[in-house]
Amino acid sequence: MKARLAIVGALAVGGLVVSAAPAQAATGVLVIEEGTSSTVYRDPAPRCYTRAAARDVQVRNNTDSRIRLYRTAGCSGAPTETVQPGGFTISLVGSFYVVT
Repeated sequence: MKARLAIVGALAVGGLVVSAAPAQAATGVLVIEEGTSSTVYRDPAPRCYTRAAARDVQVRNNTDSRIRLYRTAGCSGAPTETVQPGGFTISLVGSFYVVT
């Protein structure tokens, strides 16, 4: 009986370790273009990125992950658009989230 409890306990701990593993970064390049300036994110980590101000920008998603766009800072509210891998859009962006 003790051996069975030890095995169940070990499996439970192992499950916690696996579920706590960090998400992998997107592979590729995300480019945010505003006027004549560009910001390049190489292999961006899965998280929210807030811009200084919401502006119309060009988003080129040359990663293997989806990018959710938000008009507000902090990726709050519902996303206004999702840019698929290899996709492009022009949109008002206050923040964006890299989904892996």
